[in-house]
Amino acid sequence: MMQVSLTPAESKKLIAKSLLKLDFFKDSLRDGIVLIHPSSTTYFLYREITGEYPEKNWVCGVIVQKGACINKEVLDELAKSGAIEDLQKFSQFWVFKKGKLIETPPLSELIEIMGEGDTYVKTGNAIDCQGKVGVLIGAPDGKGTVGRLYEASKKKGFNVLIPIGLEKFIPSVKNAAEIAEPKRIKYSTGMPLRLLIIDGYVVTEVDAIN
Repeated sequence: MMQVSLTPAESKKLIAKSLLKLDFFKDSLRDGIVLIHPSSTTYFLYREITGEYPEKNWVCGVIVQKGACINKEVLDELAKSGAIEDLQKFSQFWVFKKGKLIETPPLSELIEIMGEGDTYVKTGNAIDCQGKVGVLIGAPDGKGTVGRLYEASKKKGFNVLIPIGLEKFIPSVKNAAEIAEPKRIKYSTGMPLRLLIIDGYVVTEVDAIN
């Protein structure tokens, strides 16, 4: 028996390496579209695919001392693109078409062109012992870009791949999602957030090793 301790960053890198062993993901990367939601987890997946780290190193939502907030650089980008007023114009993704990084179309166009055989990669903010995954949502409509893409995956049949480290383990995602309702929150450290439950192909460190 052997015991190995990993930092969260090491876990993310291990998980990213393992994703390239998944047949459906390899097929999407070779023949279809892979849409990657930028995050501190998928940052390492970008490196595994391209051999380089992304030029823009940012995540949309961050947890800092004052609580949950949106990264200022991303907020400026969203304002310029008009995505704050209309989320369908959101284009802050990494998109690979037949293995090549392409200029990111707006969200509305991505939803139109994605279908069976394609893959959407999105990490979560919480996972429980049932394997349920929750994603924090700051958008006022309670869905954000994640909710729109998740709904589209159900209609259009593309894969949802969820790489997530076990440092995000909580007792019950379902219970947390029921409580995390911004309209019911009187006080909040940072931005009040909703927890959206999403289903997909979940990959943790344990799955990565297997």
